Amino acid sequence: MKQLIIFILSIVFLYGCASIPPESVQLSSTLGNDLQALHKSHRAMITLHYGKLKGQINQFVDDVYAPYAISQSLKIEMDDFNAGNESLPGLIKDASEGNDDASKEVLLYMQDFLEIANEDIELMRNELLLPVQQQEEKLLLEVDNAYQNAIYANATLTAHLQSIRKVKETQSKAYQLIGLNDVHETITDYAVKASEIVDEATKTAKKVDKTSDEVLVKIDELKHKLETIKN
Repeated sequence: MKQLIIFILSIVFLYGCASIPPESVQLSSTLGNDLQALHKSHRAMITLHYGKLKGQINQFVDDVYAPYAISQSLKIEMDDFNAGNESLPGLIKDASEGNDDASKEVLLYMQDFLEIANEDIELMRNELLLPVQQQEEKLLLEVDNAYQNAIYANATLTAHLQSIRKVKETQSKAYQLIGLNDVHETITDYAVKASEIVDEATKTAKKVDKTSDEVLVKIDELKHKLETIKN
């Protein structure tokens, strides 16, 4: 705003006695329309881009972590079975041998087993999605604030700008003064970095053995990389 005030005062001082040309009205109308269109465009770009990133993370969880989590749960059940403790394999065995009580129990046991496995999978999904969601919300808020300030500054410019010769030249200067010159570059930098991190991490992780603890290593690497995009 300091730059804007200096610019306005300079215009008034230099051209205070001049009449306001038609270009001033055209500038105000064009700039106002541009601000609304750019605001809508930037919000749509952010939403679409981060929607894609969240889709990639969801696919990673479904294709990589979910099979791993279920595999680990089944290993625990087999260990209990081998140790003679109550287990899903044991109940299935008893049910297959005609044990009616076991047949009823195995259904309840399987429901509990799937519920616990799904809860673990969803917790991991939410943990991985959180940094991306936080960055998306942060960018949307920054864009909204930037355009609110820009609209206010445009109203001030409309009231004070005089002796404008070329609409396009003044539009460019106005965008710079009201703080929009870096908005697009900032959004692009954030989005590209986040995209590269998610692409690299998810593609690499999909190549691991879904039944091995290497999945946990890849999960930790992905968490670390996702945390970096918030900064």
